[in-house]
Amino acid sequence: MAPTPLIAGNWKMNGLLKELGELQTLAEAAGAGLNQGRDILICPPATMLSASFGILGHHVAVGGQDC
Repeated sequence: MAPTPLIAGNWKMNGLLKELGELQTLAEAAGAGLNQGRDILICPPATMLSASFGILGHHVAVGGQDC
């Protein structure tokens, strides 16, 4: 069985809460099945982890960086 490809994005240690709308777009795309056959992981700054979990739900994994 082939491994599932992982698409990961490391959101650098900057960013504003108003940019979380981009995560909403990603969550909607993943929920529509655009991530079929692959896993998606986003690693936002620590200050945005909690909000990111709330937006992304279970379609996109959330990880911490420099924790």
